Amino acid sequence: MNILTIYANPSPRSFCHAILEQFSKGLKEAGHANEVVDLYGMRFDPVIKARDYPCWMDENIPAGMLRNMILENSGGSIQRTILERWLRNKETAYLTKMIRKFRPRDVVEQQEKIARAQGLAIIYPVWFVGMPAILKGWIERVFTYGFAYTLRPEG
Repeated sequence: MNILTIYANPSPRSFCHAILEQFSKGLKEAGHANEVVDLYGMRFDPVIKARDYPCWMDENIPAGMLRNMILENSGGSIQRTILERWLRNKETAYLTKMIRKFRPRDVVEQQEKIARAQGLAIIYPVWFVGMPAILKGWIERVFTYGFAYTLRPEG
């Protein structure tokens, strides 16, 4: 079994790191593969930015919502006017396909790792009754619309 382990603790001497080592050792002894994503080690950026919007697209997104999202992130009035004209006769499926080419590479890499995994483990400390911000940001940036869920006409 291929396991993807997400690790979110900055200290290599923490209790969480000891858990990570034992967990990885147990998986190896059982004959499983384990890929560890160390969010602090890789300096994962947990902040959602405008460049992340293409991650939230699929062919089922309502046309008006897609067009508004494109126009809101177009820049100044000249760019907006040009885009409004260009958008007039474009199908939602075409726009979605084109926009998704600009997804942030760090998010795409994480989504590819999840797609390959047969199991997902997350190891992190509980800070102030919650997870570290870097992990929450990873979840929000990676488990996006079009990858982890979609909207359908029925809900």
